Amino acid sequence: MRLKSFVSFASTIALSLTVFAAVIPGSGVAAQSATLTPIPACTGAPAAHLSVGEYARVAPGLTAYIRKDPSKNGDEVTKVTPDNRLFLTGGPTCADGFQWWPVINDGSGDVGWVAEGSNAAYYLLPAYSAANYFVASTKSDTAVQTAALSFNYTGPQAKELGDIVYAATVSDYPGIPNSPVGADPQHAQIRFGAITPAMGTAFPMIRIYHTDAISKVDDGSKKAVEAIKALIKAQSDLTQVASIDPFGSQQIPQELHARNNYLKFKDGSGIRFIAHYSAAVDPIVDKLVYTFVGLTGDNQSYIVFTVPLTTDVLKDNDPGAAMTAANFDAAAYLKATAAKVEAATVADFVPNLGNLDSLVGTFNVK
Repeated sequence: MRLKSFVSFASTIALSLTVFAAVIPGSGVAAQSATLTPIPACTGAPAAHLSVGEYARVAPGLTAYIRKDPSKNGDEVTKVTPDNRLFLTGGPTCADGFQWWPVINDGSGDVGWVAEGSNAAYYLLPAYSAANYFVASTKSDTAVQTAALSFNYTGPQAKELGDIVYAATVSDYPGIPNSPVGADPQHAQIRFGAITPAMGTAFPMIRIYHTDAISKVDDGSKKAVEAIKALIKAQSDLTQVASIDPFGSQQIPQELHARNNYLKFKDGSGIRFIAHYSAAVDPIVDKLVYTFVGLTGDNQSYIVFTVPLTTDVLKDNDPGAAMTAANFDAAAYLKATAAKVEAATVADFVPNLGNLDSLVGTFNVK
């Protein structure tokens, strides 16, 4: 419950996937790959080679500008270089001879518009590769098979998380030296189509890393991986663990974790918990995050599954002015809040916690 900046590669939890309208609906057959509706040509601009819901990087040696409006005369919000990674939150707008993409700067959180390029030159390059869309059924099970992970996706899960599954390889991101913006090693990423209201800019996501890549980010990340390994091996009492940090670079304090449990999947196991993170002293009434972090049996693959949650069990959990009083007992407040989360049923949360646990149980890392 303290103020602290939040910029790290774990911040992808707080990015948005706002548009899947470009996906052409399919039949719902297992692992059927959908295609993208072509982006109309823009006179003076190169053919668009970016996609909604992906990351982009500024081309080497160039500098670009995030502008307030999609116009070359728009006010400059900030300057971005190849060190920055931009998340594309919507489709492009053609203006002034440029394709303008709405973006959020992964490090700073700045939002605005960036031109993709001019004539034959590209200012922005894709930071994703091997991207595929899959259309799932909301009425029956769908066997989703991506290059990195396969799982059984039930109709109820598709209704809550979204019937579009997006799989891609995220390119290695070294971060910005001598800054809080941390590295994000290359990994497989699977995102689900639903945007949940708990965190308006968040979406459900599975990330699969090579364990060694996480460990090499920094000493904190290495210790975090080793801590997760030790907990899984010993099946330790998770209520006695102060914080369960999948990455070791969490800049927002993990105020609480509750409903801790060990879950197994094919050739692996991990830890499931519900957490709350805060960048300021404020009441905990929403913005909970379901998190599963696990390892394959050979410890070679590191899986993190995060889903924003909504619930009414904390709607009366605001202590009001007492929270800012000098004698406010923050520890007791967090303990009582965790107890409310523990006492709730799986159906008190959206998505349903039972559905999420069942999904984890079908993970098969390739």
